[in-house]
Amino acid sequence: GSPRDIQLPFEESASSTEDTSSSCSEQQRCERIKELQERLAEVDKHTKEVRGLLSQLEELKDCRTQPIRKRLLELQKQRQVVEVQHQIASTPPKPQPPGPDVLKWVDSTWFITICNVV
Repeated sequence: GSPRDIQLPFEESASSTEDTSSSCSEQQRCERIKELQERLAEVDKHTKEVRGLLSQLEELKDCRTQPIRKRLLELQKQRQVVEVQHQIASTPPKPQPPGPDVLKWVDSTWFITICNVV
């Protein structure tokens, strides 16, 4: 029993150091894998939350833009109607043929077509 022969709990003999270093590295590897799995689960949880938020925002955007899109379609239809009216108003009226109003049908497309057929 000299003080040199007493082995303290934190000291290891040469043979036991090799065994614990391999088991220690295996234990560290297992802890690291567990830590990474927890981080993956956390990232997956946050990803799910963000996707849900994105879905809610898209729904909100659709709800907010739908009335505006409807109004835009109405305005486009109004524009088409006004364009047609503008085109009609812009074309100069056909000059009146000479003669009485009773004979204006002679200048019509129907009369010309019938004459060409005959």
